[in-house]
Amino acid sequence: MENLMVSFLTLLSSRLLAAFGQQQDRFKSAQELQQYAGIAPVTERSGQKSWGHWRWQCSTLSRQKFIEWVTHSRLKSYRANLYYLQQREKGSSHQAAIRALAFKWIRIVQVLVR
Repeated sequence: MENLMVSFLTLLSSRLLAAFGQQQDRFKSAQELQQYAGIAPVTERSGQKSWGHWRWQCSTLSRQKFIEWVTHSRLKSYRANLYYLQQREKGSSHQAAIRALAFKWIRIVQVLVR
């Protein structure tokens, strides 16, 4: 079981490295990376109404990578799990809480990559 976990983490880290790329200036802000990965929602407005929805035009493979990473980090990191539980207590669905955590993690990693 431990070998399976190590191989999973190796695969996941290589996928994340591919998502961030070797060009550190590829994404000027965390928001650009969030939009590229499909983590940031699209907000639409019409008249006085506004609503958000899932981002359709994005790298779905990158979105999957970040969701897998965040799901795993929640199981290993006390603070990540605490943030996830706070989102759930606010009434967010599981997927919305995972996306919120991914939103946070991407901003943290973007600062570290610079």
